[in-house]
Amino acid sequence: MAGTVTSDYYTIEPLRKVHISWTANASGAATGTTVAVNGLITRAIIKHGASSSAPSASYTIQLTDVDGQDVLRRASSGVVASVSNAIDYCPTIVDQSSAAVGPVAVDGKLSLAVASAGNANTGELIVYLT
Repeated sequence: MAGTVTSDYYTIEPLRKVHISWTANASGAATGTTVAVNGLITRAIIKHGASSSAPSASYTIQLTDVDGQDVLRRASSGVVASVSNAIDYCPTIVDQSSAAVGPVAVDGKLSLAVASAGNANTGELIVYLT
């Protein structure tokens, strides 16, 4: 079993929010897919579970699009678990020709994969889109 992942999708124009909650299985993993979303990812927040269910140190979260691309741009690799904080990312892509930075575009379902989080530990990933 791959743990559990649930997601909710909210629209508060012009913003859209995907709220993903996960619980790891005995091997510390959780996988799942969101509803189809489209837009530009402008912010992502990783929140750890409560102290009794906080993920193990240096667990990983990967959020991929329908093309298999990591939309968090590896910013969440080796997340250091801390009950007292949430980790806030603004994932971006870089245009190699001009070094311009911009938000990551997505169109379709997003797939979440959590690893090394510890048995029955929990967390959340909140993604904002415009």
